[in-house]
Amino acid sequence: MSDFVMQLFKNFDSLTSQDPSGTRKRLLTALNYGIDSGQPGRLLERSLRMDKYTISCGSACYDLLDRFDRVMFVSFGKGSLGMALKFEEMACEAGIPYVGGMAVVPVGTGKGTKTRNMQIAEGDHPHPGWNSLKAAYRVIEFLGNADRRTLVIAGISGGASAMLEIPHDEISFGEYVAMNKLLLRSGANINQINSVRKHLSKLKGGQLIGYANGATFQSLIISDVIGDDIGSIGSGATAPDETTFKDAVNVIDEFSLRDKASKSIITRLDEGAKGMRVETPKESDPIFKNVHNMLIGNNEHVCLQMKAWVEDMYPQYEVRYLGSEWQSDVGIMSAQIAQIAASISKQLRKSSDKKEVVAIFGGEATVKIGEDVIGKETRGGRNQHAALMVNNKLKGLEGVYVTFCASDGRDYTNDAGGIADPIAYSKAKELKLDLDDYLMNYRSGDALEKMGALLTTDGPTGTNLMDIGIAVFRRA
Repeated sequence: MSDFVMQLFKNFDSLTSQDPSGTRKRLLTALNYGIDSGQPGRLLERSLRMDKYTISCGSACYDLLDRFDRVMFVSFGKGSLGMALKFEEMACEAGIPYVGGMAVVPVGTGKGTKTRNMQIAEGDHPHPGWNSLKAAYRVIEFLGNADRRTLVIAGISGGASAMLEIPHDEISFGEYVAMNKLLLRSGANINQINSVRKHLSKLKGGQLIGYANGATFQSLIISDVIGDDIGSIGSGATAPDETTFKDAVNVIDEFSLRDKASKSIITRLDEGAKGMRVETPKESDPIFKNVHNMLIGNNEHVCLQMKAWVEDMYPQYEVRYLGSEWQSDVGIMSAQIAQIAASISKQLRKSSDKKEVVAIFGGEATVKIGEDVIGKETRGGRNQHAALMVNNKLKGLEGVYVTFCASDGRDYTNDAGGIADPIAYSKAKELKLDLDDYLMNYRSGDALEKMGALLTTDGPTGTNLMDIGIAVFRRA
């Protein structure tokens, strides 16, 4: 099995030089390999086959000789650029009737990219901005060139919800952006957040399909949500919406957002729940007759690739995959991870088996920022928060190393995550850091940086497959 081909962490050397055992190096190298295996271009290439006359994807086969006159490509999300470049390369090599594409990428990541016939637009993240609005109108204009004899290949990945947006006419863009910020810090999970977004948007929940004049869609989707619900990834731009206005209202009420959201948003949702607004398109809607959605990558894929790589490279480890559905409040999840870590460590000390243990897991926790902190300067996302919490709970438990990382390289900040291990905790004690205070003020990134345990990348990784955790348990 080949080694990884990219180095994600720009502070790799400083992080690993602190650890003479080499454990940190093995952890971060495994993360490099896993995230590299989830690069969008790789996932698209293994899922799509084409020659001059056909394009095949899963069980679907599209006849380019008689049924379709031309092929268009559109992509949006954090994995958009990699999918677009790989598709264009394959299309040109195959000689299909490819007439051009449009890729919406995160702001700053598409500059200088050379393409043959692919337009590049930029969208904002994690909150929609004016770039997102402009990108959405460009995509609609592009899709307006399609017709019933057009095959549209759509590449969809996480982050698209913010990067491509047009709210309904009665909602100002500023109101929509403010609502998005409220949702992201409310503690709601991604499915709940998307149920609200879909009912405020002109694009989400399958509505994008309506702008393509009856074209056939084959969507290739990379999941960034627990359970891989097609309707939640990128807010389901090409998928039927299973949620309703009533679901959206329930989210508003459950997280006490009614008095914080704008009047126009609450009015629209309340009227929709009473049947006074047109619902988002459902599975029975004829608009989806020629729409095919296929999942091509998810967190489980990355975790299992990491597992196989560690088993191949380090036979001294017993490797356990703990699943890719770790979710809940970051405090609850961190406590569970710390408890499992302590248990495995105890079992290892008692075991006569010479093998040490590696545990790999994935998912996405939620962080609810306290009212008293909103408006204050904070630093750190759910992975940094989890790493600092586990450091605080394990208190340098000997032989236990746990790393939390955002696969997109952006843990709500320009940092990717953090490490919990004896080295980091020893540094915290040496500096007399009050970890509880850093956690309470949501400044985990500052604490981890001082502890020499902050994961920092050179920029976005180009993919988005939720968060990845990997732990090594050595005999003390």
